[in-house]
Amino acid sequence: MKKYLTIVLALMIALCPVAGIASETKDDDQVGSWLPLDPADYTKPVTPLPLGLQESDPVGKKYFNDTVFIGDSITLKLQRYVTEKRNAGEECLGRAKFLTAGSLGSGNALWEVNSESVHPSYQGEKMRIEKAVELMDAHKVYIMLGMNDVAYFGIEESIVNMKTLVGLILEKQPGAEIFIQSATPRISKVTSRPTNRMLFDYDILLYNACVENGWNFVDVAYVMRDENGYLFDAYCSDPEDMGMHFTDEGCEAWIEYLTTHGKER
Repeated sequence: MKKYLTIVLALMIALCPVAGIASETKDDDQVGSWLPLDPADYTKPVTPLPLGLQESDPVGKKYFNDTVFIGDSITLKLQRYVTEKRNAGEECLGRAKFLTAGSLGSGNALWEVNSESVHPSYQGEKMRIEKAVELMDAHKVYIMLGMNDVAYFGIEESIVNMKTLVGLILEKQPGAEIFIQSATPRISKVTSRPTNRMLFDYDILLYNACVENGWNFVDVAYVMRDENGYLFDAYCSDPEDMGMHFTDEGCEAWIEYLTTHGKER
């Protein structure tokens, strides 16, 4: 039923263009070019349909074998969830690797590595992300960063930093396919920076950057938001604190979205 309503809504939007629509995307796998792509066009921090890669048949078990997931403490929770599943003998995201660090962002990822920096570690050594991706020989690079960027650098500078980081990754690993994941929302009662609205506006501009540069956008945040754009309470593991980290149920929804929004070569 949900998929049927999504199709109907897509047809309605396509037949009734809205003001300020963007041009067609450069990739047939990407959707959303006919939705408003100016954050100011949204009264609530939520889109009627997901942006980026379309829903697909579930990807094969080997799809994530050549993948690295890059992220902050949000992705660190996913890493721990996946590790627990694997240790229990279950297949989970293939042989995907992770480059995670609490407080990591696209801005501080560009800083020099030192004892105080928050760069992730690979093979026991703290290093720049682009170097680790090269050593991993990763062919699919999934990035979710922004929670630690937009309040510190601002939205526009955070987009610039993301572009710079992806450029450095592609210099080291030119054959890699880039998948930018949307920054996920926070629960409604949390009003500290970054606000939910800031994260939403960042995601809209991040999608625009993906379209301009030929990267894939994976709108994970779409399945994390309620009708008002806030993180579902059931998906939040720290409602009395930061209001942004995931429960196991949230991780399951995340993985489900990843496996049904892939892109085969």
